[in-house]
Amino acid sequence: PVLSYVILLFGVFIGTYSIHDIWAGLVKRTVIGSDAHACYQECPCCLPRCVGLQWGIIALALQLFGVVLALTLMSEKCADKTWGGCISFAFNLSDWWFDQTDIDFNNVDWNKYLPDNGP
Repeated sequence: PVLSYVILLFGVFIGTYSIHDIWAGLVKRTVIGSDAHACYQECPCCLPRCVGLQWGIIALALQLFGVVLALTLMSEKCADKTWGGCISFAFNLSDWWFDQTDIDFNNVDWNKYLPDNGP
């Protein structure tokens, strides 16, 4: 479990640095050749700082989702479950496709999913 927490720390560190880089390079100041400025030139309805702010919000939301997901998967309640079963158990997603781990793809009649070539 120590290695899992070290990998989580490394991922959080990289994600935090990227959020800081988005803030420093796109929101705090605007550079003419930045990606946000290029998006502004393609679609001038949103200023480059607004584009940077949107990217920052998306990056922060994905970072928080990743941390919660990683901590959920590393919890003691998920020790004996598959990752899909653990996620559906923790977030009550029992009707989702990844909770159905007993599907045998070798015995599926794939012809019924193919389009009919006849009239």
